This record gives sequence, structure tokens and C-alpha cells, in this order.
Amino acid sequence: MRRCTPFTLSAVIAAAVLVTACTSSNVDAVNDAADRKAGASEKSAQTGDSVRIISMRLDAPTPSAAFEVTNYEDEVYTYGITFEFLTQATEESEVAATVRRTIASVKPGQTVETTVTAPKAGDPDPVSEIRIADVTLVPQDRSASPARP
Repeated sequence: MRRCTPFTLSAVIAAAVLVTACTSSNVDAVNDAADRKAGASEKSAQTGDSVRIISMRLDAPTPSAAFEVTNYEDEVYTYGITFEFLTQATEESEVAATVRRTIASVKPGQTVETTVTAPKAGDPDPVSEIRIADVTLVPQDRSASPARP
């Protein structure tokens, strides 16, 4: 029977550790990707697939949110977005204000970043969340564009 040399034994142990580490990280990567996909699906359902909030300033004197609109369609669209500013006055959130924003003429593949700000109101409860309540897409009317000579 052959004896294992220290070098052979070290190589076998290193290979076992490497395979275990790679397999574990691959499983974690697959799980992370699945979690992100599930999270993206939930967010897409909430945001209408093409509009998402990218940051919020809730502690500012006037709360605001930065958001982006991406046109995944094949033609130019105008986006109507309704935002709700929520307060946590009780155990359940309440809508303190609603703001409607229109982003006109978003070209196919284009992403537009902008902000929405809460209206100045006399509500004593601070805004605890800003969410997208509704997204409406309207195709650009090609017949309304001026004729070119």
C-alpha cells in the first residue's frame, strides 16, 4: 500500500476546501440572485415596471424622493405618476398628501431622474414613507408633432 506524502495530503485538503468554498458561494450567489429577482418583481409590481424610487429624504423640513422613469417600450411615452406621502400617526400608515407628476416625452431606452417634494401642509405628523400609488403611460401622439418641410 502506498503512503500519502504531506504534499499529497495538503493538496487533497486544499482541493476539498476550495470545492466547498466555491460550492457554498455559488449557492449563496444563486440564492441572492433569486432574492433580488423576487424583490424586483415585488417592486416592479408596485412601481409599474418602469418607475422606481431611488432615494428618500424623510428627515428634511420638506420630505422628498428622487425617482427614475425608464422607458422599456418601443415608442415615446409620457408618464403620469401619483406619489403618496404617508404618516405613521397610528399603527397603520395614513396618506397625508398625494402629488401627481408628469414626465413628458421619454424616448425608448431613456431613463429620466427627477424628484418629487411633499406639498407644504399643516400636518403635524412627520412623513414616514413615500410610495408610488399609480403609474399611467400615454403614447406620444405622432399626429400632434409639427410637420417638417
